[in-house]
Amino acid sequence: HCGAGDRAARRGIELVIVLDTSLSMLAQDAAPDRLERAKLELKELVTLLQGDQVALVPFAGQPIVLCPMTLDYRTLEL
Repeated sequence: HCGAGDRAARRGIELVIVLDTSLSMLAQDAAPDRLERAKLELKELVTLLQGDQVALVPFAGQPIVLCPMTLDYRTLEL
């Protein structure tokens, strides 16, 4: 029986965000464009992270590790 005071143990995850930054992401089928929509969605995702490590790997042909694994969500947003 799980009462209101019971909590499940939560362990942090490691999340790698791979983001397409190619010219096709400038299409405006998602407002304001695909790239900006993706950025907005990623900002929302980051607000849900709690003790999870996250990395950002954008690509337009070749991927680069723009932000290695971090718990510093503020740096990731920059």
